[in-house]
Amino acid sequence: MRLTVYCQMSYEDLAAARRLAESRNGCKGHGVNHRWAQRSDVATHELGALGELAVARLLGGRLDESPRPGGDDGRPDVLLPDGRGVNVKTRSRSGYDFLLDPNQDSLRADYGVLCYTIGGKLLLEVVGWLTDADLQQYGVRRDYGHGPRLALAARHLRPITALLKEVA
Repeated sequence: MRLTVYCQMSYEDLAAARRLAESRNGCKGHGVNHRWAQRSDVATHELGALGELAVARLLGGRLDESPRPGGDDGRPDVLLPDGRGVNVKTRSRSGYDFLLDPNQDSLRADYGVLCYTIGGKLLLEVVGWLTDADLQQYGVRRDYGHGPRLALAARHLRPITALLKEVA
């Protein structure tokens, strides 16, 4: 049984995510992202920033808002009060895997958290969490058309409720 948490986001959150995506990544406008033809660069980063905002609120952490024009290289997206870091992956569909970037062989944060959007951008499901040890044990290398990367199926994630207890 998977225990998840749902986070209702507001239009103000969406606007904040867009501003964060634009400032962090130096991308503006609606040019099509060649990796995902159905979304613009800003929309892709906005989706990620929304998940990061939801996880920061849920875990009592703060967003790393530093500029990332060349990507974050797997650095933590959320910093917890005790200094531990969380790498957040937000996927547009339920059932998708937790994926590392193509140049990563390990999680470069203390925790990884997977989120899904539910019926649009304003409702997020915080699915579960993992450590690098989980990724190394259960992860597999997959290529979904954007280069091989380490992937972990959602069924191998730990319940997010357990992480809430761990960081409390």
